[in-house]
Amino acid sequence: LQEDQNDNGVGDACDNCPDDLAARPKSGKVQLTWTYDGVADLFKVYRSTTPGAAGSGDPSTFLGSTTSTYSTYLDTGLTNNTPYYYVLESELDEVVYCVSDEISATPIARVRR
Repeated sequence: LQEDQNDNGVGDACDNCPDDLAARPKSGKVQLTWTYDGVADLFKVYRSTTPGAAGSGDPSTFLGSTTSTYSTYLDTGLTNNTPYYYVLESELDEVVYCVSDEISATPIARVRR
């Protein structure tokens, strides 16, 4: 960690922020994955149908949180062919120290043959 640390000992420059948030669309759902940063004790997942709105409030939706170091979240009950936008907040001791870049995914129906 850098010398410029906040009260939680986390670098202010977000050195440990997950920078590989990825989305894998499936029929009616999106699987999110990222690499555990080694610092966070909680990750919060936000979704929006408007670009740039995820995690910033309305019309953003807080989906849930996880303390798992497996770094995965499954968003279900989605409408196929609708784009969804996601961000991930990293917390330590109930303080948000990092917000990921926004990513998007569009669930698609599987074609059965």
